[in-house]
Amino acid sequence: MSKHVSNFYNNRPEKEWNRLEHPYQQFEFVTTLDLISKYFPSKGHVCDIGCGPGRYSIELLKKGYEVTMVDLSSELLEIAKGQVAQLDGVPSPTIICADARELSMLPSGQFDAVLHLGPMYHLLERKDRLQTLRELSRILSDRGTAIVSYLNSWGILRYGVKRFPDLFEDALFLKSMLGEVTIPEAFENFTECFWSTPPKASLELSEVGFDIVTYIGCESFASGMKQPIEELYTSNQKAYENILQLVRETCELEQFRSTAEHLHFVVKKGERK
Repeated sequence: MSKHVSNFYNNRPEKEWNRLEHPYQQFEFVTTLDLISKYFPSKGHVCDIGCGPGRYSIELLKKGYEVTMVDLSSELLEIAKGQVAQLDGVPSPTIICADARELSMLPSGQFDAVLHLGPMYHLLERKDRLQTLRELSRILSDRGTAIVSYLNSWGILRYGVKRFPDLFEDALFLKSMLGEVTIPEAFENFTECFWSTPPKASLELSEVGFDIVTYIGCESFASGMKQPIEELYTSNQKAYENILQLVRETCELEQFRSTAEHLHFVVKKGERK
């Protein structure tokens, strides 16, 4: 990952902490927590790679896991340290500033589960994504489970109709979103990024030797509806709560998961390839 990525997050740490509180981003938050509850072991040592300001690590600590937090951004980790310090009665996490491609400070086979939600968004080169996945596989125990996230161009295609319609004046760019897309510079209040698709992401994971248990689309049927969801949150709280619940119940269904913006793959270590 480039310095552009670390600078992007270092310059907006509070915004990243607050991001998952927004009504639309709550879909991502609650479906991820549901996935952890469903597929992670009930206890053990979890590594949160790309932990950011610690939103998920805090939830893991509250559940009694031993947690190691890893992120590229030193400023996000400072936010995380401050938030963790406010917790009572939880084990202290190990906090490491590092690049997900090189985790030599972590022993092989140490973790019962790994949460890997950010790095794949920003690795533009395939070789770097494969290296990151190999590091993930190395630190994961033989019986361990990981959740690996990709940004999904099929879901972002719909999201982009509202957020960046001017780019769709370029027919080639529009059609490119049916496959993998690399954005090598700052883009729509984001930094350089990589968008995959469910089949392509599955192939990368399998190439490294992971067996895919399942995957979800965090936003489910509500993907791309950020503005109406935010409006509904203000105008009709009961309807919003019902939609949130249905998103949780349907995010693993085939008819919805492949067109959501955030793909979360649940994987286990298979035969190394």
